[in-house]
Amino acid sequence: MRIATYICAMLASCFLYAQDYGVLRDQQDEFNAITIQEADFEPLLKENRGTVNGTYWFKIDSIPAGDHVIEIRTSHLNTFEIYDAAGDPVATPYKSNYPAYLVRRSSSPPPYYIKAQFDQEAYFPIAVTSEADLAATSHGEMFGFGLFYGTVLFVILINLLFFSIFKDRTFLFYGLLLFVAALCLAFRDNLFYLFDLEGAWTTQLELFIHASISFIGGLFAVNYLKLYNQFPKLRFIVGSLCVISFSLAVLYAMTEQYPYFVASDISTFIAIAVIWITGIYVSKSEWLYFMIILVYALNVYLVLDFFVLHNIGLNILDVSPLALKIGILLDMILLTYSIVYNMQIIRVRNRKLRRELASYHKKVEALSSYAEITDVNDDYLETLIEEYNLTNKEVKVLQYISEGESSSRIAERLQISTKRLMETIESLYEKLGVESLATFTSKIA
Repeated sequence: MRIATYICAMLASCFLYAQDYGVLRDQQDEFNAITIQEADFEPLLKENRGTVNGTYWFKIDSIPAGDHVIEIRTSHLNTFEIYDAAGDPVATPYKSNYPAYLVRRSSSPPPYYIKAQFDQEAYFPIAVTSEADLAATSHGEMFGFGLFYGTVLFVILINLLFFSIFKDRTFLFYGLLLFVAALCLAFRDNLFYLFDLEGAWTTQLELFIHASISFIGGLFAVNYLKLYNQFPKLRFIVGSLCVISFSLAVLYAMTEQYPYFVASDISTFIAIAVIWITGIYVSKSEWLYFMIILVYALNVYLVLDFFVLHNIGLNILDVSPLALKIGILLDMILLTYSIVYNMQIIRVRNRKLRRELASYHKKVEALSSYAEITDVNDDYLETLIEEYNLTNKEVKVLQYISEGESSSRIAERLQISTKRLMETIESLYEKLGVESLATFTSKIA
C-alpha cells in the first residue's frame, strides 16, 4: 500500500508545476524587491535553461486561498527569497528536502516575487502546493527514499558478504559501484539539504562522486568482463578519461566555474559509455552477459539524459528520478544474479575438471617414474605435450588447476579472459578423452 502511495505521490508531483508564472533573468543584478515590480516578465515556458545561469526573478500572480508552500525542486540553488508587493519578505522557511517557504495568503496576498540565484544549471521547477497536500506528498517521498536506499544498502551488504566468503573482488567493486551510484542520486534528491548539510563543498563533493563512477566502473569491468585483458588499450583510454574527469572536478572546486562541472560530467559519461560498449562486444556470444549489458545500455542513456543533458538544459525523455531508480533496482537484481550464477558455473567446472585430472594423473605417472603431480618439471611437461599433443597454454592450465588455483586467478596469471580460459579447458577435456562437458558429467556421475 505504501509503495502505491509513493508512486502516486511521485506522479502527482509531475503536475505541481503546471501553473503560469513569470520569469526574468537579472544579468546585471540591477533589480531589488521594489524595482522588480515594474519589470516586464516573460511567461515561464521552460524550466531548465542549463548553462544560462545566474540570478532570476519569478512572479506569482495568484495562489488559491489558504496557506501554501512555494518550492523550487532543484538540488542546485544558492539563493531563494520571496517578497510581497510592498517589497517585504513574506515567507517562513518550510522543512523539506528542497528549498521551500510557507506563505500565508491571509496576511500577505499576492502577487509574490521570488529571487533565486543559480550558480550551476538554471533549473527552476516551481511548485505551489497547499501545506496539507505537500505533507502527504512528502510522506510518500520519504517512504520511497527509505525503500530505495534501504534496498541499495541491502544489496551492497550482500555483495560485501559474498566478497568475504568467496574472495572474488568482483563483488567488492560492484558494491562500491552501487555505493557511488546511490550517492549521486542522493545529491539529486537533495537529501544533504534535508539534513542541513549544504554549502559549496556539497556541490564539489557531488562532482567528485560523479567522476569516481568511471574509475570504479573500470575496476568492476576488469574483474567481471576481463575487458583489459582482451583490449589492453582500453586501460589507457578509460584511465585518461578518469584523469580528465577528476582534473576538471579539481578546476571546478578551485574556480567554481560551471563549464568545468559540465565538462567533467561529460568526460565521466564517455568513460562509462566506452566501458559498456566494449562489454557488449565482448559479451555478445553469452546470452546472460548480453542481456545485462543491454540493460546497462538503457541505464547509460538514462544517465546521459538525467545528468549530462540536464546540465546543459536539454532533455530527450525528461527522465524522472523514479524511472532512474527503477532502472537501477533492475540492474542490481540482474547483475548480482549474473555474478553469482557465473561464479557457480566456474566453480562447478573447476571442481569437475580437478576430479577428471586426478584420474588422468595416474595414467600420466606411468609415462615417467620420476614425474610427480606436486612437482611438475620441464621434462614432465614435455611428456604431457608429446603424449596428449597439448599446447603450452593447455599444459600451464593443467598445472595451475592441479595446484588448486581458481579460474579467475588462472586467467589473471595467463593474461586471458575467463571465456578464453573456458575454451582452453574444453580443449583439455577433448584431448584427455572426454568428447564434451555433458559426456564428462555422465562419466563421473
